[in-house]
Amino acid sequence: MAEASHWDVVWLCTRATVGDVNIALGAYALVALFVKDWFWITQPWRLPTLSVYLSVGLIMTIIFEYWATGAGQRWNYSNLMPEIPFLGIGTLPLAQWVVVPMVLIYVVKWMFLGWQVSKQ
Repeated sequence: MAEASHWDVVWLCTRATVGDVNIALGAYALVALFVKDWFWITQPWRLPTLSVYLSVGLIMTIIFEYWATGAGQRWNYSNLMPEIPFLGIGTLPLAQWVVVPMVLIYVVKWMFLGWQVSKQ
């Protein structure tokens, strides 16, 4: 990225963000189908629900990172990126999937429940 123009980097990061959003929406939708409730986020969370949500996201992240750094040749990690042995994918994208979506669903739940209270 050091040699790329500013707008090329912005475009690359925008596409990566859209990809991350699609992974999160896909994981949310699969959990909704699994529990048969599109508003599962407002209910008390159960371990199976969160396990499906995190597992789908982690699996999709692993597949995409493996492809993007391998056959897809989309990018390479810096020498500073710790990698998972045998997979060759970075640990930070996986950690990002665990932390950011958990914070996201907590915030969305908080906002949705606050919206419901304000309507009463």
